[in-house]
Amino acid sequence: MEITCQSCGGRFNLPDEKIPENARFAAQCPKCPEKIIVDTRQRPSLGPDLINDETALALICQTGLGEGNRLITDAVMKLGLRPVVANTMANLIANFDYNRFVLVIMEDNFGGPNNPGLKYLEKLQSSIRRDMVIGLISRQIPTLDTMRAFSLSIDFIINEHDLATHFYNAARKTIRDHEQFYKAYKECQKEMGIR
Repeated sequence: MEITCQSCGGRFNLPDEKIPENARFAAQCPKCPEKIIVDTRQRPSLGPDLINDETALALICQTGLGEGNRLITDAVMKLGLRPVVANTMANLIANFDYNRFVLVIMEDNFGGPNNPGLKYLEKLQSSIRRDMVIGLISRQIPTLDTMRAFSLSIDFIINEHDLATHFYNAARKTIRDHEQFYKAYKECQKEMGIR
């Protein structure tokens, strides 16, 4: 079983034979001093917040954008995506347990210093990561700083002061470019029966 530390975002494998069935327990994270809570009890059936595969989703990871959150949510809906908000690392991880996202928007330092939220996304399997666009809302980095975005393994950056003027167009263009870039790859996968 793969487990993820909600504090540092580290992912680890526990041998299935060592995991008690239908129980909740804690395991020490080997990367940080926090304990990882593992719950193998029966999960409730999928409720209305868990989305079917036909709905295109956008995950908004934020804790303090205030008015910026409304601007992002409105732009996401204008893009034809359903916004899902995560305001903690636990929310972020839980959302990826059940859903696939076309767009992930994250404020800088989401989850704490050094942005464990971005570190979590970096560690996603490439098959999951390849299907999404990641945007960063920053307080310090300039809007559309492509070299900084590349160095962070994300697709675009918007400075929080430019949300109203740049977010929608940047997200729309980046999603369109991303789809075009992976179009041939996905068509080959489909022909080979992989998708």
